[in-house]
Amino acid sequence: MLKPILLVSLFSVSLFVQAAGIGNIFGALMGKSGSLESETTVDNVLTKVSAQMNGKLPIAIDSDTRLDSISAVPGRHLIYHYTLVTLNGDDVKAESFHNLARPQLKNRLCDSAEMQNFLKNGVTISYLYKGKDGQPIGGAKFVPSDCGYQR
Repeated sequence: MLKPILLVSLFSVSLFVQAAGIGNIFGALMGKSGSLESETTVDNVLTKVSAQMNGKLPIAIDSDTRLDSISAVPGRHLIYHYTLVTLNGDDVKAESFHNLARPQLKNRLCDSAEMQNFLKNGVTISYLYKGKDGQPIGGAKFVPSDCGYQR
């Protein structure tokens, strides 16, 4: 049951990111902010992007997945927080989730034209999932070098 849910959910997540234009929002704000090298500047822009996107959330990605929020963490880090609304946290083994989800998430991230602005600017992207009961299921963290970018 877990594998089909993840395949559909991860594809839908990618479509939401593209439709929302989050990478373009980031690129536009970075262009207005001045130096791309300043960690503070990138962190400030990430905070603005996450606040702007959170105004549209939560949103059902598909029948199994809800994007609850996006948070910016100091040190060029953006975290997507999801709920798998058809599963409890205890229904999923963390190791199995990680082994199944990480390669799919990495492929979607690295292949997403929308996410390139983040990666090119040294932003780490994380995806965290919890069950409908609020219990953690698992997640994955990607640094730009995972997709061939240097910081």
